[in-house]
Amino acid sequence: MSNQSSLILTLDLFRKLRLTVGLCLLVGFTAIAQAEGKLNIAKSANDIHPVKTGERVPAFMVKNPDGKDFYFGPDRVTKPTVLVLYRGGWCPYCNVQLQDLRKVLPQIRAKGAQVLFISGDRPDVLYSSLKEKTKEEIHDLNYKIYSDADMQASSALGVAFSPSGFGIQFLKARSSLKGSSLREHDALPVPSVFVVDTRGVITYAFTDPNFKIRLPAEDVLAAVDTAL
Repeated sequence: MSNQSSLILTLDLFRKLRLTVGLCLLVGFTAIAQAEGKLNIAKSANDIHPVKTGERVPAFMVKNPDGKDFYFGPDRVTKPTVLVLYRGGWCPYCNVQLQDLRKVLPQIRAKGAQVLFISGDRPDVLYSSLKEKTKEEIHDLNYKIYSDADMQASSALGVAFSPSGFGIQFLKARSSLKGSSLREHDALPVPSVFVVDTRGVITYAFTDPNFKIRLPAEDVLAAVDTAL
């Protein structure tokens, strides 16, 4: 084989190798992008894997009632924070929970902590979807309620799941659930409470697959002390 033929063969192999490496890199980058955009939604409430005490709180994005992004992450915790995740204003048990927490919210704030309520409702119905009694009882308490209709917070915290049953299909038909996590992602959060200290570390975690069971207000108040 002549030197010229050897050179042509070498160049041809080099081009094929470069093409192969390029395709591998492209596939790899695509897989990473897909993994980053994929939501962590369990098949049922019993299959969730919530973040645990002692772990750093994951970063996530939710929306305020005006639809503006609100970022929460371990590098943004300027005061002890209680994260209360609930299904939505349509849920009677969630309304009872919000009413119950009004009794301790002033005391929590007096400790220098804050409470962020995170709902599966879309931003513009975060307050209007609540029961009238709830609206009356939390009036003037400046509840900070955020929308997790995109399931970013619930997914990051490991409490998102896909509910099933006739009742769920009935709920989806409600006009107020348009744009909600249930309608958009067939997903809901398992009602949860997480306490995060100023280091961005979770110091208390409560979840229960039974959506009827909620952490009593007095226990939430006591849990705040774990982050002080």
